[in-house]
Amino acid sequence: MRSGLITERRWPDERGSRDGHRTPFQRDVDRLIHSPYLRRLAGVTQVASALDRDYLHTRLTHTLEVSQIARRLADRYRALLGARDSDAAAALDGLADVCEAAALAHDLGHPPFGHAGEHELDRLFPGIGFEGTAQSFRIVTLLDARYARAKGTNLTYETLRGIIKYPQTRDEFNLKKFPGIRKYNAYASEGFDLLTCIGNDRTPSIAAKIMDTADEWAYAVSDYVDFVRAGMIPPLDDPLCERLAEKLTSDGVEATDVDQAFSHLRLMPPFSDSHEFQVAASEHARMTIHGYFSAVELDSSGESFGLGTAETARLKLSRILVNDFVLGSKELRRTQAGQRRVLARVVDALRSEPGLIPRRWHDVVQIASGTQDDDALYDLVVRDFVASLTEAEVFALDAQLHEGRLGSITDRALR
Repeated sequence: MRSGLITERRWPDERGSRDGHRTPFQRDVDRLIHSPYLRRLAGVTQVASALDRDYLHTRLTHTLEVSQIARRLADRYRALLGARDSDAAAALDGLADVCEAAALAHDLGHPPFGHAGEHELDRLFPGIGFEGTAQSFRIVTLLDARYARAKGTNLTYETLRGIIKYPQTRDEFNLKKFPGIRKYNAYASEGFDLLTCIGNDRTPSIAAKIMDTADEWAYAVSDYVDFVRAGMIPPLDDPLCERLAEKLTSDGVEATDVDQAFSHLRLMPPFSDSHEFQVAASEHARMTIHGYFSAVELDSSGESFGLGTAETARLKLSRILVNDFVLGSKELRRTQAGQRRVLARVVDALRSEPGLIPRRWHDVVQIASGTQDDDALYDLVVRDFVASLTEAEVFALDAQLHEGRLGSITDRALR
């Protein structure tokens, strides 16, 4: 285990540290909270459209929940580690701030329309690609400029390492250099920054592991509750339980843990518009997250952690239900097909008329790339601009470009 957390930044702050009451990691949290890229997540899909129902999670409310869970999980991890090795735990002072900051940053690059938008943008830009985690890293290292020159948010190296769930570049991913890593965390343009952060270590940092776990807990609980509320996940009757039990046991879950997982989910009644249901839904989320925290166990090295078998079964069951009845539903597939077509139309129109994109995007990408070659950079400009839009902005832009609708006087302020 490393001897401490890295407080250095990629560049000295141009204005220096104006206060002595915040740690470097606390400043990371504050910078991200005030980032416009975080605010835009209020208009971006979590699972269903952010325009659909006000009770469904957006990418912003999901991110806030992940940051809270990550902070508490970091405290829990340090407490467990401290019981074994107090010096090792003391060396991780500030870990909760790092994990909170990493969680706030981890979805900044998520494009309009969630994973459907992510896959469509990757298809539309085969030469440079698109991946949400890589776009998040690009935002904090390049696009979210704090000063006159584009240097990104200028986070500490420790927080940057906490964002890196998939420690490889797009080029390494395409070459299958690390087949055990299923995605990539940086485009070629940010490859140097990623490798500077991780060195030769292709294992995610403890902050990255905590952030990733918090992300998994948040969507396993919140997505399940959201779509029980929406009436898309049915009650657990006997035929459904038999089918789900087969899936769980084939995934290595013991029969006793399967039974306990069913018993836990049955504590929440079927959807109704009653106060009783609202209380039960909130209680289910609270009890489930509390159970996860209580079941955290360190591995033998103390450098990682996991859940007990019963809580792992609950997590898997919630994921299966959301996958089967929501992500695999024809209703969602129809919606996503339309969203992909809208994105493709907008990208095609922007490619054909460079003057439609605000000049700021040309400037930032040129500064970040260190070149003035507009032709070579324009695909980057289009990709970064479209990925930065909210879903409402995409629909409004599509209507202006293809239906001749009048725009708003404030459209020039688009990011």
